[in-house]
Amino acid sequence: MIVDHAPVTFDAGALIAIERGDAFVRSMSRVLAAAGVVVLIPAVAIVEVWRGGARRQARLATFLNDSIEFGHIRIVDLDFETAKQVGVLLARAPMSVADAVVCHCALGAGGQVVTSDPHDIGRLIPRDRIKVV
Repeated sequence: MIVDHAPVTFDAGALIAIERGDAFVRSMSRVLAAAGVVVLIPAVAIVEVWRGGARRQARLATFLNDSIEFGHIRIVDLDFETAKQVGVLLARAPMSVADAVVCHCALGAGGQVVTSDPHDIGRLIPRDRIKVV
């Protein structure tokens, strides 16, 4: 489980796990919320998984809406400065833009990444800061 209180970054794989009802990710989310640990979710991760809205993705929609309302998650937008910084990361480690944005969030926050893709994330994030779902 997550040990420190630094923000934790969820990638698209973590969001897919939530939508599928994965017990581990749901439990982790509850523990993080209870401990006051903020979960960062890059907007681009939502783009990768959002395919039908609240009716088709009820679990994910409920998680996102409730977590935003109660302040447990923060959606991270991609602004001009961040876009340039992510571009620099992509020059260092070729991967998808979405994975690079996830890495940028985690590097900036000093926390862990919850992912289903440890290979690409592991190009920029130390393995001990990656939690695989």
